[in-house]
Amino acid sequence: MAAADAQQLLAAAAGQDQPTRPMFAEGLVCQHQRPAETCGDCRVERVLAWLQKLEVTEVQRDGGSTDGRVACAMEAVMGSAKKFTFQHEKAFKHRSQVEAIASHCLQRLPKDSDVVVELGAGQALLGHAVSVASGLPLVAIDRRANADAFDPEEHEEEEACSAEGPAVARPSVRRVVADISDETHWPSEGNVVLLAKHLCGHASDIAVEAALRLGSRLSLLCLAPCCHARMRWQDLAPSSQQWFRDAGFVGHGQEFQMLMKLSSLARAGSAKQGGSAPFSKWPFRQRIVEAAAASGTPAEVLIESLGRKACRAVDEARLAMLRTAGFHAALVEYCAAGVSPDNVLLLAVPEGGQLFAAAAEGVRAPEAALGSASSATGALLEIDPAMPGTFVQRLANYLMEQQAAGGLFPALWRVAPATDKLAAKSPGLLCLVASPEQLPSLLRQLAQCPLVQRSAARLLPFGHTADSLQHLAAEAVQQLASGGQAAAPLLRVAARPRSFEKEVVRQLSELGASDLLSPARFTHTLFVLPGDEAAVEAAPGVSSLRWSLVRRSDLDPSAWLYGCRGDGGNASYWRFAEVARRWPQRLQGVRSVAVWTDCSRHQDDSSITADSLDTAGKGSSNNNNRNHNNNKNHSNNNHSNNNNNNIDNNNNNSVSGGGEASWVVRWVDQFLTP
Repeated sequence: MAAADAQQLLAAAAGQDQPTRPMFAEGLVCQHQRPAETCGDCRVERVLAWLQKLEVTEVQRDGGSTDGRVACAMEAVMGSAKKFTFQHEKAFKHRSQVEAIASHCLQRLPKDSDVVVELGAGQALLGHAVSVASGLPLVAIDRRANADAFDPEEHEEEEACSAEGPAVARPSVRRVVADISDETHWPSEGNVVLLAKHLCGHASDIAVEAALRLGSRLSLLCLAPCCHARMRWQDLAPSSQQWFRDAGFVGHGQEFQMLMKLSSLARAGSAKQGGSAPFSKWPFRQRIVEAAAASGTPAEVLIESLGRKACRAVDEARLAMLRTAGFHAALVEYCAAGVSPDNVLLLAVPEGGQLFAAAAEGVRAPEAALGSASSATGALLEIDPAMPGTFVQRLANYLMEQQAAGGLFPALWRVAPATDKLAAKSPGLLCLVASPEQLPSLLRQLAQCPLVQRSAARLLPFGHTADSLQHLAAEAVQQLASGGQAAAPLLRVAARPRSFEKEVVRQLSELGASDLLSPARFTHTLFVLPGDEAAVEAAPGVSSLRWSLVRRSDLDPSAWLYGCRGDGGNASYWRFAEVARRWPQRLQGVRSVAVWTDCSRHQDDSSITADSLDTAGKGSSNNNNRNHNNNKNHSNNNHSNNNNNNIDNNNNNSVSGGGEASWVVRWVDQFLTP
């Protein structure tokens, strides 16, 4: 029998219409050379062509207002945790996601809801946050017997001993160890709020199907899908498969697998410095790179765009299932992509329910709550995306409380959380208002506040308006020339969005002021901001702009950036201190701790004595050496190890490795000191 005949018989026995082909022909296995023309190439072309033409529902960027109950509930859950709820380096990211999802849920929670059910609950942090904030009982379902992250009895005991405000009622909690598809343990009556955070792959479809089976008993569905790359065609519900066919998708398993692999390709990122791009030999990637070159689009931009669109295609099928059953459903971006690439929330309410408020809370920046927008002066604080969603309002309250107490920030007039397209990549903006005379003083005060510097990625002053970049550049040069400086002033440009900077520099050069530009030796900074939302999308031809010319002595953007980086490297110190104070039982048997820090701020801690360093150094030298081996900076390693050997003779507060980087050695008792 000929080889071709044998291959056809095998294909027929397997129920295939055509002979089997090597996997590299389908674009699934890396090969150094791609065949000139294969059936797999045709599939790749079909998938890419279909995806580029597909129209998907726009994801709403509805930040909404963070419910104040969420912050209290999260403090209760985190403060009464039985075990570590997050790894230290992931704490801010995960907490910000839980707070954001819980806030979206509480904003839309119908009053007739009876019970909260969390699927794939894990430690049930999301379910506990919603349950505590709403007072509804919780049923947490997971197939693994996870230890619960929240101990209500422990929290009640702490509240009974505390005089800080009234105790919060503890709703009932029931944990079920079962597969989420097993509905025998679900509440048999009452209206159900269905929650899920990052249900992987097909598990999100199971949650949607369960919501459909609840029918009129479904009060609210709040689902954050993830891991689309794990999905398979045969696992899709028949209605989802039909949606793909109706949308013109040609093919089945292999084509759908290619589509899902796009999400992995998008999340893999771009090439590292000095290295090759991820999946660089994958034929699918090569085809996208070719398409990007033909269209003039950067390859990484096209890959990310198509990857996110592939995920949206699956979510569109889920939306169609819910809408066909009579539910109002929508997709909402609940956090920045830098916090989590799976940052889309699927929301659904019964017919007659309301997903979005009639008027979104928040105001455009920087006109936030300003009586006279044209004459307002102040600054925008761009909050770090890793901060929890409730942090924006809490920081606003803190600033005004300090100002009202007559202590810090006497120049501050008003603080207003702001929503704007400028804040699309962060949880929000804070608009700080001050008089023109007191703005320099306010900027200096903010730059000296550790909390502000640690939480704000940028500080952007504003004080003047212009109707075009040309007029803005002319007014800035005139103001710079009339400053009466003894030495020739030098200028640095800082604009948001960054697309403004090149145009501002070009306008300054046309005015003959190019010799004033110096990004390193500058004496003044020209800050440029959009005056309205339309300005963000119409970069050069904006109708309104806000700008401010600030002396370097009042605000140094370089120093602010270095300070933020120093606080970022110093985060492990503060996080460990917080863990030690909140959960002292976890440090039983630990005598001392050596924490690596990139900032010398803590080296003047008077509570650390030479005697404590002497004993602590002896007790933790092995610990230090082990941690040093994990440090990628070999130069600091050598310096630090040398200092470890001589720690007995060191009378300073840290074991320094040169520069500002150092080991800070602390007694555990000193961490526990309030």
